[in-house]
Amino acid sequence: MPQIIDHRRIINAIIIAIASFIFLLTVEGVWEAYEEYLAVQEMAYANEMADDIITAGDTEARERGVTSSTFGNGALADAATVRRISALREKGDAAWKHAMLTARRIRSGLDADSEFAEAIKQAELEYSGLLKARQRVDACLEGKSCGYSAAEWFKDITYFISMSSRLRESAFLMLDTPRHVVQLNISLKRWVWLASEHAGRERATLVYYINRRAVVPPAVLDELKANRGVVERSIQDIQLVNSLRNTDPRIRQAIHEMEAHFVTRFGALRQQVYAGAGKGEYPVDGAQWLQTSTAAIDSILAIATEVTRVTDNYARQAKQDSINNVLRRIALLGITFVLVLWGMAKVRQTANALFKQKELAEVTLHSIGDAVITTNAAAEVEYINPIAEELTGWSMEEAYGKPLAEVIVLINGVTQEAEPNPVERCLRERQVVGLAGNVVLKAKDGKEYIIEDSAAPILDRKGDIIGAVMVFYDVTQMRHTPHLLSYHATHDALTGLVNRREFERRLAEMLVHAKTLGQQHALCYIDLDQFKVINDTCGHAAGDKLLRQLTYLMQEKARDSDTLARLGGDEFGILLENCPLDQALRIADSMRQVIKDFRFAWEGHSFDLGASVGLVPINADSVSPAEVLSEADAACYAAKEKGRNRVQIFQPGNLELARRHGEMRWVARLKEALEQDRFCLHLQVIEPLNGTGSKHGEFLLRLTDENGELVPPMDFIPAAERYNLMPAIDAWVVRTGLENIARCLKEKPALHGMVFNINLSGATLGEEGLEASILEQLALHQVPPQCVCFEITETAAVANLEQAAKLIKALKTGGCRFALDDFGSGLSSFAYLKQLPVDYLKIDGSFVRVMHTDPVAYAMVQAINTVGHVMGIQTIAE
Repeated sequence: MPQIIDHRRIINAIIIAIASFIFLLTVEGVWEAYEEYLAVQEMAYANEMADDIITAGDTEARERGVTSSTFGNGALADAATVRRISALREKGDAAWKHAMLTARRIRSGLDADSEFAEAIKQAELEYSGLLKARQRVDACLEGKSCGYSAAEWFKDITYFISMSSRLRESAFLMLDTPRHVVQLNISLKRWVWLASEHAGRERATLVYYINRRAVVPPAVLDELKANRGVVERSIQDIQLVNSLRNTDPRIRQAIHEMEAHFVTRFGALRQQVYAGAGKGEYPVDGAQWLQTSTAAIDSILAIATEVTRVTDNYARQAKQDSINNVLRRIALLGITFVLVLWGMAKVRQTANALFKQKELAEVTLHSIGDAVITTNAAAEVEYINPIAEELTGWSMEEAYGKPLAEVIVLINGVTQEAEPNPVERCLRERQVVGLAGNVVLKAKDGKEYIIEDSAAPILDRKGDIIGAVMVFYDVTQMRHTPHLLSYHATHDALTGLVNRREFERRLAEMLVHAKTLGQQHALCYIDLDQFKVINDTCGHAAGDKLLRQLTYLMQEKARDSDTLARLGGDEFGILLENCPLDQALRIADSMRQVIKDFRFAWEGHSFDLGASVGLVPINADSVSPAEVLSEADAACYAAKEKGRNRVQIFQPGNLELARRHGEMRWVARLKEALEQDRFCLHLQVIEPLNGTGSKHGEFLLRLTDENGELVPPMDFIPAAERYNLMPAIDAWVVRTGLENIARCLKEKPALHGMVFNINLSGATLGEEGLEASILEQLALHQVPPQCVCFEITETAAVANLEQAAKLIKALKTGGCRFALDDFGSGLSSFAYLKQLPVDYLKIDGSFVRVMHTDPVAYAMVQAINTVGHVMGIQTIAE
């Protein structure tokens, strides 16, 4: 135990140390304020450099546009054009040189081998390349033999502009700049640069073809569309900044002006130019296009100018704040010394009495057999006895003055999550507090002890809290707890049950025993029926409590040899070892009954539960753990479909379960087929009976399996419909069908009058955004809407009547056609045809095939055909 020799000297030393510490903190604060001032200054330089690079890039983009325009005219550059190009070069070079001067000033404060220094070297090298490219293009414009094309010039200057932007971004990354300033200078200015630069590429490319009145080649048009996509995405990103709550009003106004000028007015002209690009017919000449596009791009660059103004304001304010901060800290330093001198006089008056009482208390605590730690009112350690030193790994000298939470590290033995310190709670609640069960003390050297303890507040004569005492002892040997890490790896943290990983390992062992020893086991798969309702209504805390209570009830029903596990959110599994199927059925049903009888109470409300149970025998014929789990899942799903709250046994001879099992296997195969693009479309011709009229063809979906064999749709469509995969498959059909139509019309212009039928499933009709998606695909592939006829089955249309009518009316307005498939096979009613303005009725083939021998089928076909013609709907016989 430390000996206290000279109380006054210790007190004086502590006070001087505190004063010195505060002095150092103040000096450090002054230095930090000065560094903040330097950082703001460097940020201002970086902002200035970024604006110069953006100005230079915009000017060089204009130079690129004027030069491309001259190339497009196919004539020598006249004097006015030469002067214009020279003026642009002079302005761009001035901005570039000023940017490099600022960049070198920033580099002086960085390491010589920093990334920013390397970026400067690379930029200077690329600038030399630009000068050489200019010499070559000048020779071409003067009519000399140059061997330099417009495409090469476009590529060289575009590459230089792109490299310049990297220098701009690297400057901000090297600085200690506030987050919102980084957002403005890096993110927003980068989007401005991307939008203006790619719009500039459009401007330069299109002016070349506009001047030549030439058709834009498909490859160039694709590149233009890519540039246009970058522009539109960057504009959207800029517009998102406008929606942020703390965006400066000046930036908002600049964005609004950009939207009005670039997006609205210039967007209309750009749409017309792209429309004429395929024919070489343009609504403006090259000079008009160059002038209009340049003004539109300037509206984008104006946003960067406003960003600069905002950040400059921030820099000026930050500089003033730094100076004020320095002055405040110096004043604090003087006040600190005054307070220290006054405090020393007061502390000496009571020092001797306090230390005498403290020494007596420490001698008493030193001899206690339990671990004892005392703290002050701030939960900082004041004393720790030898037993506590041994358990925590902290000595008295090391622990003194440390926060108790640093010395006493408590974790939950099951979840390994931090446990609240009881001393902090007892100080807060002013009462004795004990630890929860299974709490582990993690010592300084990494050792772990299971402890039990209590903490109590220490009160002075006035009843005020002046500290707390914590007493604890090691109970590790008493618990015989398995190794915590191993336990955590194999058990569910919430319920304490075996987790899915351990469950599957034990299942694998059980399969081995069944095959080698001929044993009979069973797997019970339990899915709670109403758990999601409770979780959504009452919250996750209620759901967690329910699962813990239910776990206790199921453990009471399980045998000692059984393995009860939590497999998922509301899914449980039971391995019934050495259990014949009839006994397993009784156990499974008892579990179902326990869940059914359980009433969960939460905040005055009572909830009922149910469970769907799948039961699978495990014997020598069982294939694998994955197969057994899949069979159990299929049986559980079948139990749900039959009305829930029941037990369903999986038997290999059960056709319904076999079908369900097969459909579940199809889910993974269909997802894989979508990822590997193994679906294909066949075209079936629809012939007019009178030999006249437009030609029709229907796309039929097929699947190529893993062996390259074609799979008919009825083998996989039921599974896709049941497990909600049809929307994804329909999206593939629409996209691929329109791609094929576009290619067919391009390669065979004679087929422009043909109508192509594409099927849509009932599940897809309810998908949000279906209409917009179809219109987008039509525009993307440039397929005339009148060439497309979408087919919807009669039953799907009736089941989704409102959505179907809305979709049909919307797409027919755009020119598409619609057919009602399998008419007559379902809920046929001529009345709802008034709500579905379809163009064709496809009479179900079951009537058509037998109409020559079956009078009823003949009458059905005749009635549908007659009513269809009266309503102006053509009929198709399948």
